[in-house]
Amino acid sequence: MITLGAEARADRVKSVDSGDHETRLGAGYLQDEISIDEQLILVLGGRFDDHSVYGTKFSPRGSLRYLIAKTGTVLRVSAGKAFRAPTFNDLYWSDPWGNIGNPDLLPEISKEYDGGIEQPFGDKASIKLTAFHRRIKNLIQWEQYAPWQYTPMNIGRAEIKGFEGEASVTPVAGLTLAANYTYTNPIDELAGEKIYTIPEEQLKASVSLSFPAKTIVYLEGKHVKNYERPTEDAWQYGVLNAKITQIVEFRQGLRGEIFVGLNNIFDRKYSVVRTYDFFTDNHSGDYPMPPREIYGGVSVQF
Repeated sequence: MITLGAEARADRVKSVDSGDHETRLGAGYLQDEISIDEQLILVLGGRFDDHSVYGTKFSPRGSLRYLIAKTGTVLRVSAGKAFRAPTFNDLYWSDPWGNIGNPDLLPEISKEYDGGIEQPFGDKASIKLTAFHRRIKNLIQWEQYAPWQYTPMNIGRAEIKGFEGEASVTPVAGLTLAANYTYTNPIDELAGEKIYTIPEEQLKASVSLSFPAKTIVYLEGKHVKNYERPTEDAWQYGVLNAKITQIVEFRQGLRGEIFVGLNNIFDRKYSVVRTYDFFTDNHSGDYPMPPREIYGGVSVQF
């Protein structure tokens, strides 16, 4: 099976602080799924990006999937290359508190390898284990350049290793329980130290309820443990979110969703970024995340 796709995007910013800037991106991708036999599937593909600032890049990717028919076990490996241009916020952000973008950023170029195993238990439950290894050139991270002030910078070479485990179970029709755990070990290879802006551990658990009227109630809890500098203990936080979605069928081929959600249900005070005193290398404050918030929207698919 062959899959083709294309993307075109133009971004422009015009402001007193940042000036007038525009970028354009055109991209095309191709993927071919080849069934070598009933148990072995090879997928080969690639993406071609043409960026008005960063030029042209080709990103190949391939994967191999093997099914052990007797047990339903799936073994898989994949490898690929990726290109990511800086966002407009990365390049041209500006605010009254001294946080600024960096127009001299270079795009990220990465290579990724992963392998894993999937095991279903009938049609009611499944588990999935994955190990991954990424090498990234020019990783973009927002770093503190002065007390309480941030700007994005390129990390020359980064190595990110880790593993992920997932499990889901559907005890009764319409009810799905799921959990996901990720461990990450990110290293700045030039500095020889941890990348403190990437979490060490993330644990997610969710409950999804689907009703005959095509209403879906979704509840997700997340716990994140971050790396910390040698002079500090690791800090962690947890948050609970909910979302209700109503699926609407307007006509054949036209489907929509009406949704409302509540983030940070218990109005927890937490931070995903910490600031430091340059003179003592100690924690000097937190960058607080939003309090409890409600949102809603409508989406339509053609």
